Amino acid sequence: MGVDPSGPGRPIHLHRVLAQDWESHRDIRLEMLQNAPDAFWFSYADEAVFEEADWRGPLAPGGGVPHSGRRA
Repeated sequence: MGVDPSGPGRPIHLHRVLAQDWESHRDIRLEMLQNAPDAFWFSYADEAVFEEADWRGPLAPGGGVPHSGRRA
């Protein structure tokens, strides 16, 4: 547990994203890409075409770095 920078002493909770969380991870990632496209290397169009295996793979143990240059 860490400290939330938006409020002194407010706890934040971290959640490890696992392969079975791929749908919620995808949804959040795509929303972020739409809301702040300049904050990311890839665009919404790049990642919106990913298939389930593209999202699950990097989240699995030893799966590598998510969104590290793979293209659909």
